[in-house]
Amino acid sequence: MAVRGKLDLSPAEMEIMEFLWGRKEGILAKDLLEEMNTIRGKEWKKQTLNTYLMLLHQKGLIDRISVERKYSYEAKMTKEEYEQGLLKDFIKTIYGGSMPKLLSAFVGIHAISEEEAEEIKKILEDK
Repeated sequence: MAVRGKLDLSPAEMEIMEFLWGRKEGILAKDLLEEMNTIRGKEWKKQTLNTYLMLLHQKGLIDRISVERKYSYEAKMTKEEYEQGLLKDFIKTIYGGSMPKLLSAFVGIHAISEEEAEEIKKILEDK
């Protein structure tokens, strides 16, 4: 069963995000298209890339900044924040947002060691 949510990404969208997460600053769409086609072996047209960028922007994952009548794109959140959002969506969808239900299901398929239990306890105490 696949869990679909706002943060679900196609392989192409994920490749764009991985590239943007690896940068310290934004990149113009034309330079991103060159990166994807020349370096990464894609055969995307300008409109294809623009569609992916529009979808990523609608999902709230990238910022689109106007620079001299062109757009520069940059990640709006870190990869870690993205992964936390995915996990939050998953827990909400599958377990109704209940951490006890999630942990119960996890322990039901994966016996945890005493050391893991202590580590989990410490994490919970620190929060």
